[in-house]
Amino acid sequence: MKLLLVFSSESGNTKKVTEMLQLELEKLYYTITVKNALTVKAVNLEEADLILIGTPVHGYILFGHKPVEAITDMVKNALPVDLKQKPVIGFATYLFFPAGALKRIKNSIERRNGSYVASFANRRFKKQVLVTNIVDYITKNYPIE
Repeated sequence: MKLLLVFSSESGNTKKVTEMLQLELEKLYYTITVKNALTVKAVNLEEADLILIGTPVHGYILFGHKPVEAITDMVKNALPVDLKQKPVIGFATYLFFPAGALKRIKNSIERRNGSYVASFANRRFKKQVLVTNIVDYITKNYPIE
């Protein structure tokens, strides 16, 4: 199974989670490609069996919570118009509250005929918990055959 991990990170927390996911999933024999949201291309998305999109959460209660601009731009510009029900998992690192950041990604994926299957979020200082939850979900729902 080919997994694509797309991420954006500004302070390094989401990048660290992505690196931890890559290590854990490679130990379980998944084929992993990691791309920064700024460099991902439609062909990377098309080749993957499962896509993971990771973002830090920006914004505060008064201004709304959202994914970082690099993720928003990637979803708008790099995603194929038709994802053909390809499964997508969103994950976020945050300081205070993830609120609608992953919901925005979910809505964008579904508008492009993708199958948004799960969201995971945790505080940036609980990276291992976030990684464990995502890996458990993937191994249960997308086992290596």
